[in-house]
Amino acid sequence: MLQEGKREREQIKVGDSWLEHGLDAATLGTLVERLQELPDLQRAYLLRKRVTFRAELPLYVLGISAARRGFTRASRAPEIIKQLRKSVQFPGETLIVDLDVVDERFGREFRGLAAARII
Repeated sequence: MLQEGKREREQIKVGDSWLEHGLDAATLGTLVERLQELPDLQRAYLLRKRVTFRAELPLYVLGISAARRGFTRASRAPEIIKQLRKSVQFPGETLIVDLDVVDERFGREFRGLAAARII
């Protein structure tokens, strides 16, 4: 059971159940300000994954979309994710997902939740 719960909190999959982030305006504002400092970050979506293991502790998921480099298709997202992990204090446990490389259905799920887009 412990392993299943840990796995539930370490990964996301299409069809997971999503909730609005539920952050208060001040906390969300601070997070948005930090994200806006990253010039190549084009879009960001913040949600909570509905979990059963340690459900009292929110599991946030930040989905990002980044600018492309020049004429290549290479995303800047890996660099941005590294910066985010080092320099942004999230309101709780947070998974960061590059929406440009994961299954396109994640993007639809994230966009489908009201108030998920924060940038």
